[in-house]
Amino acid sequence: MAMYNVLLVDDAETVRSFLACVLETAGYTVRQAVDGQQAWEMYTSEKFDVVVSDCDMPRMTGPELADRILQQDPAARIILMSGKEQPRSPVQVFQKPFSPLTLVELIKDKVKK
Repeated sequence: MAMYNVLLVDDAETVRSFLACVLETAGYTVRQAVDGQQAWEMYTSEKFDVVVSDCDMPRMTGPELADRILQQDPAARIILMSGKEQPRSPVQVFQKPFSPLTLVELIKDKVKK
């Protein structure tokens, strides 16, 4: 499998660390951000194939991050995750809880497109 770069964004360290471990085991290179603001700064200075972000975070939410990324790069591949219903989002929101393998499959589908 080709090596893809994933930007993983979640303010919950345990969730972020667990998902990073799962994705790295699946063969992805993972960079982590603690919130949308840090993720935006990383996105503008590095190359990522997919962004996986929680929705509810301090400083910048997942939907706000997705809006900014899509304004700069309309073809960006973004997966948002949330344990709550999101009334407005520029991309589909993947509902927590979920199987980590489901996330791996979602990323595979995104990078194929």
